[in-house]
Amino acid sequence: MKRVKFLIIIVFMSTFVVNAQRQEHPNFDPKTRATRTIDELTKQITITQSIQDSLKVVFINFFEGMRKERESGNRPDMLKMESKRDLKVKSFLTNEQFKAYQKFMEDRKNRGNRPNRDGMHERLDGR
Repeated sequence: MKRVKFLIIIVFMSTFVVNAQRQEHPNFDPKTRATRTIDELTKQITITQSIQDSLKVVFINFFEGMRKERESGNRPDMLKMESKRDLKVKSFLTNEQFKAYQKFMEDRKNRGNRPNRDGMHERLDGR
């Protein structure tokens, strides 16, 4: 009987530890992700509401395309899709704004990186 109680306690504790370590990232819909991206971008650069709306459409299409590729079982060609997105974004921004946009996007990519024990960076999401 003591063994059974002990095993039950071990199983519950193991389950708790595994769940505590799991990092779940919310899977926002493309419109929400685009809105958040544009909101963060407008904190970095000054853009008009009409340009914000245009960029939001670009980002919604980008995020929808990414989701469709993943759902179809294909691994999306990130660089190609990002390149197409950035060309569209560039058409709405001045050169100075686009440089700030590029820095903003690079910073967003690096946000998920964290130095490990060896001082090297690794992504939190395992990519």
